[in-house]
Amino acid sequence: MPKSNAADRLANYAAGLNLGRIREDLERRKDQMITKQGEAIAALLQIEQLASEVLMGEDTVTTLQYMWYLDFARQVYGLKRRFLAGKPMENEAKNTALFWKARGCDLRVLNRILAEVFSLPAAVEKK
Repeated sequence: MPKSNAADRLANYAAGLNLGRIREDLERRKDQMITKQGEAIAALLQIEQLASEVLMGEDTVTTLQYMWYLDFARQVYGLKRRFLAGKPMENEAKNTALFWKARGCDLRVLNRILAEVFSLPAAVEKK
């Protein structure tokens, strides 16, 4: 079956832009959306707090470097939400740690965050 042409797609898009229906959908789902967003923010805040505790125990990490390690923790948190667990999750987390090491972060600290915050195995550089 061939794809619709550009004119048909534009007509379907315009037909779907019913502002009244969109407003009704948003009003109906507003409370659920706010609750879900609040839960997501709380979970991310907890991850950042745990990662900060790891960083506070590190003499080699300066305050200016915290943002890089917190960005790493946020990225791994996103992976955990996508992959949940298993080998794919572990491999993605290891690759992410190696990526941040290449950007100048200390692999030992990254591995501590993986272990202590996410209960994941350490990333190891291949020689």
